[in-house]
Amino acid sequence: MSKAKALIIPVTPFQQNCTLLWCEATKRAVVIDPGGDLPDIARAIAQAAVTVEKIWLTHGHIDHVGGAAELKAKLNVPIEGPHRNDLFLLENVVESARMFGISNAANVTASVYTSLTRCSLDDNGSTAIYALYSGLTLNDCTLAGNRPWAVEARF
Repeated sequence: MSKAKALIIPVTPFQQNCTLLWCEATKRAVVIDPGGDLPDIARAIAQAAVTVEKIWLTHGHIDHVGGAAELKAKLNVPIEGPHRNDLFLLENVVESARMFGISNAANVTASVYTSLTRCSLDDNGSTAIYALYSGLTLNDCTLAGNRPWAVEARF
């Protein structure tokens, strides 16, 4: 089985870990928690020479979602997650950003909201690759927010 690769991209004044996760064999990728600093994320995508197919959001905090809407528009990809309980956060990203002095943030609308709430941690790259190969959605995986990267496929 192919290996998962990941680049950690510290973003926002909080230096939150945005993650570019991809399958080495297919170069299919997801961006997890693009909180902001989109030029840094774009450089990471170019450096890895991958095709981003989705944006995954682990939860609705500003440092995880602040750049998601703009990145979605630039890459023309869907946003999956977070849990619908975080909808009030996604609808108030601009206001949250203002409170923390973050500019260029936009409210977020996800294509799919996950049924998962706070998540278990499994840094097993092979299950992440299976998720990318199989076209699984965020609902099929477990993510752990505020971790460098954690994806576990659920079967």
